[in-house]
Amino acid sequence: MSRNVMKKIRSCFSALIVGFCLTSFVACVRQPAVEAIPSMQPINSALPAKQQEIEIDFSLPSEAPINTQEAIPSPSPIEASLEPTSVPTADPTEEPSPDPTPEGLLGGRFSGFSTQDGFQKTETSYTSKNVSIVVTRYDSSPLTRRLVYFVTDVHLQDLSSLRTESWDQNFGTRGEKLWMSFLKMSRRVNALVAINGDYYTYNIHTGLVIRNGVRYAPDPWKPWKGHDILLLYRDGTMETFHSDTFQPEAIDQENVWQAWEFGPSLLDENGNALSSFDRSYSDINRANPRTILGYYEPGHYCFVTVDGRKSGYSNGLTLPETAQLMESLGCKIAFNLDGGQTTQLYWNDQMYNVPYEGGRFTSDIIYIVDVDENSQRSE
Repeated sequence: MSRNVMKKIRSCFSALIVGFCLTSFVACVRQPAVEAIPSMQPINSALPAKQQEIEIDFSLPSEAPINTQEAIPSPSPIEASLEPTSVPTADPTEEPSPDPTPEGLLGGRFSGFSTQDGFQKTETSYTSKNVSIVVTRYDSSPLTRRLVYFVTDVHLQDLSSLRTESWDQNFGTRGEKLWMSFLKMSRRVNALVAINGDYYTYNIHTGLVIRNGVRYAPDPWKPWKGHDILLLYRDGTMETFHSDTFQPEAIDQENVWQAWEFGPSLLDENGNALSSFDRSYSDINRANPRTILGYYEPGHYCFVTVDGRKSGYSNGLTLPETAQLMESLGCKIAFNLDGGQTTQLYWNDQMYNVPYEGGRFTSDIIYIVDVDENSQRSE
């Protein structure tokens, strides 16, 4: 073989070896890349090796980001039934609804009214949804050696249960001193409890006879000089005045439910007993039977009946002693009404106290009636 031929053979042989080495090198480099990411695309062994190469996508992501968070699987029906029911919570910015304001004069401050329909009555009490009455007899007192008196504690839901009545049922204004039996008058109006009033026919010309919201006596007002006046307003409050300074035009007479003129007023503005009184009361200052109307708050009142002039039974009270008694009962206002032989208490359809010499006829009474029950009885 010639030298030139040998060179060509060596060159071809060298080229074959280099080509083989390059092919083997490329195959070794490409094969690990496919094995590193087997989960991205399964290898189909049926395809030629050339089609098993992986193409990498370099395109830009879309404007909306792809949510790569795994979806939360929906609970099975059984799991859903076991999940706790959500409880709505109150809005912290929303104010709670206020409790309704109790109705009645006492506004829920007294729990002694009945919660049942109808009424319950005992020897010493009467209770319904509208009225509560408790009558208590006392047979001794530190104020005197011998004393019998009765305290009628009255709670009312409606002021219309506290009424007045006159001998002619119309508070006659003719000026005559007319009267009738206290017991008969009390029964006529179907009273639950009653006491005598202020004997209005003695001051019929004063022009301040206001009873059950109606003014009967004509103007002008001519006061009984030196005497006190008690007003009961339609809202259940009470107020006292002295006739020397009282100005009828200064009050709203349409708002007055009852007006009494007798006295004296027994307590000061702080509920303390007075010890001295206008000299116009000097003739009744000694120990006597007494009838007193007491006031605690709107809807809460008391009738106090003091027997007297009966040696060995009950001596009665002087005005200062009467004031001390009313202070001891805790009243804010206490007003002395007509007393002596007129002092009488009606309860349980009978005369309940022991009036001096059996009592006497009177022109007017103050009494309590249960509005609902009374209307039912009269039907």
